[in-house]
Amino acid sequence: MWVNVLISAIILAGAIAVYFRIVRALKMTDTPNPRSSHQLPTIRGGGIIFPIALLLFIFFDSGQWLLWTTGVFLAALVSFWDDWREVPAKWRLVVYFIAAALLIAEFDLWQQSVPYSLLLLILFTGIINAYNFMDGINGITGAYSLLWLLSIFVLHWHLDTGFPDLFFYIMSVSLVIFILLNFRKRALCFAGDVGSISIALILLFPTFWLIHTTGSWIFLLLLAVYGIDSVLTIFYRLIKGENIFRAHRHHIYQNLANEWNWEHLPIALLYTGIQLLINILMLQFLAASATAQIIFGATLLLLLSVSYYLLKRSTLSRFGSKNY
Repeated sequence: MWVNVLISAIILAGAIAVYFRIVRALKMTDTPNPRSSHQLPTIRGGGIIFPIALLLFIFFDSGQWLLWTTGVFLAALVSFWDDWREVPAKWRLVVYFIAAALLIAEFDLWQQSVPYSLLLLILFTGIINAYNFMDGINGITGAYSLLWLLSIFVLHWHLDTGFPDLFFYIMSVSLVIFILLNFRKRALCFAGDVGSISIALILLFPTFWLIHTTGSWIFLLLLAVYGIDSVLTIFYRLIKGENIFRAHRHHIYQNLANEWNWEHLPIALLYTGIQLLINILMLQFLAASATAQIIFGATLLLLLSVSYYLLKRSTLSRFGSKNY
């Protein structure tokens, strides 16, 4: 297995180096706009390393779960195209629905319960889009995703679910390589839609595996920080009458970066650190009753929601509403 991991690391490092050369030769970089949180042109689409890592895992693991991986590659292809030539939001959403539907199909749930599968379809598509919304500053996608990956690895190991370790090792390598390029004051590349969408789809599969195996939804708390920021920001924008599919700067992490002038990396570490504390607390409730888990989850989400409200209120009070 470790030989496969080493081979994967070499291929992934080589692939990203080739990608950088191609992008630089074609002078295809991300040029900042008024809604951006960066100031200098930067290589976009560095997250292409994630679907490549999944491809390597599938190759070494004898082609398991082809429905899920087909969905990942389909979404990655459309997202990569959108990174360079804009794809209408409605068509991207259709593709994300298809990718989520294929993930659900790996668990044979469409045959068992269509209503339940439809609810999952809406939930998973929402998570995929939310993860993309949260990819707006250096370091946040890499750090948060690595924590998510390591957390589900620990949970799979602790609960002995039978999920292959090779998946976690290869995906960890891809995330470490990406972090080395992105977790910088002056990032060498951004994940792009191809990165944020594909890593969300990739990590959703083992996360739902935990939920499906144990029957507990407590594992959704692995995305609590991102979830609260995304959902409440959507509500905020709807109240303001904005088009939620257009670029904006209303997320708390964007407020901290653009209004409060925080550096990107401390914000990324703050989000990841809070999520780490939540994950550690969650471990204490794995053996608790369903009622106790619900009370814990509801209390935690309420505290995060109050924190969001107070930070948003403080930002509006100090800087006014003209930029929002």
